[in-house]
Formats: sequence, C-alpha cells, structure tokens
Amino acid sequence: MFRNTLIILILFALIGCIHPNPSRLKDRGKWIPEKVLTGNWVNEKYIKEIQSDTPVRNAQDVLMVLELPEKFNDTGYYSPYYHAGIGPFLFIKDTSGYKIDKDIYQDKGSVNSVKIIGKDRIEIGDVVYLKSHDTNLNGDPALAEEFLFRGKYQMANGKEVEFTEDGKVHGLDTINYYSVEIDYYGDIMQYVDFLSMGKIRKDHTNQYGFRFNGDTLLIGRLASVSTPPYANTFGQLLYKMWRKR
Repeated sequence: MFRNTLIILILFALIGCIHPNPSRLKDRGKWIPEKVLTGNWVNEKYIKEIQSDTPVRNAQDVLMVLELPEKFNDTGYYSPYYHAGIGPFLFIKDTSGYKIDKDIYQDKGSVNSVKIIGKDRIEIGDVVYLKSHDTNLNGDPALAEEFLFRGKYQMANGKEVEFTEDGKVHGLDTINYYSVEIDYYGDIMQYVDFLSMGKIRKDHTNQYGFRFNGDTLLIGRLASVSTPPYANTFGQLLYKMWRKR
C-alpha cells in the first residue's frame, strides 16, 4: 500500500514539473520596485547635456546624483554637482508611496515623493532620474562611461575599438581599462575633459584629454597653459575614432 502511494505521489510531482502552477507564472518577469530603486541615479538633464557635445566639465553645473539604499528606513545621499553631498536622508515607504524624509532641492518646498515612471526611471518633483548601473575604476558612478562613451568605434585604419560601461577597453593598443573624470570643481580651471587609461585595472593614473564632436571621439595628451591659471588643455592628438551606429 505504501509503495503504491509513493508511486502516485511521484507521478503527481512529475506532472507538476511539466505543467507549472499558473499562479507562479503570473509573477515571472515582474521587477520588484524595492530592488529597482536601490543604487545610483543621475538626472536626465545631465545625460542629455553630455550626449549633445557639452563638455563633461561644464555639464557638472547641472549634475545631480542620488544614491538610494538597499532597504527602507536606511540612509541615502544626494550630491548636487557630484562634489558636495546633501544628506543623509532616510528612504521610506508609507501608504502614499515611496519618499525621502528631506527636501533635497532646498528651494522647491517639500518635494520628496519618489515616483517610478518606468524601468530605470524615477521622478522626484519635476526632475527625472535615470539609473546608473556601474561604478568606474575610481569607485564613482560610471556616468560618462555608461551614457557617453559606451559603444563600438572605428578608427581610420578600420580597426574597431569598444568602450564598455564598466570601464573596459577592447582594441586600443595595450589599453584595457579606462575611467572618465566627472568632478572638475576645484582650485584650477580646466580647458579639457579628462579620462584615465591603463593596461591593468589598477593602472589608471595616466590621464589624457578627450572631446566629442557628434560621433567623432578625439583622445590626446594633456598640455599645460603657460600663463595663469596654468590649466590643462588638449595637446597632441593620439587617437581619432568614429562611433558605429
């Protein structure tokens, strides 16, 4: 009797594997808001600026970075211009939705509701943020890597070069890693945007200048201006490549 019952139970288990429970299938593919919200967020205006040939150093004037914690009631941070943080704040959830417990904009009243308006898109007040998925070699959000550099390029000799959003380079001499500087606020004015490149992951102290003109990317040596404020500028051109669409 026990043996027969065991055989029947095994048959039911096999049938269940072939025909999964419909109640489980209906949840498949759904993204959990709490997990989607965790991480670094950058305002859409900044992304549009750097994608329209505005130098990264100038676009910093509109940059807003928001770091949301992994759990509710944990600490998050808000960094306007990605130079000086305002915070910390608590990320909370109540009956009306997701909120932060501080007026991060400081000039718009109590604007603290966090609205999910799409996958990897949220809105706080009238500001739209996009999620940044990686950090660069310096441990900073990989904003320029992900939203500006990422993609495949072709050089004049036909060679293909690829920059990835997580700081890797393929096809550019012996260079394997890169990171882009996004914080230019300091004592010395700069006349060029910086990126660091190296053969190994820890070797990213060698700085170069870069600029975009549409789909054209120029990378060159840094040169110093001989008169005050003795800033860096774009020097000898080393690489010229075109983004592949």
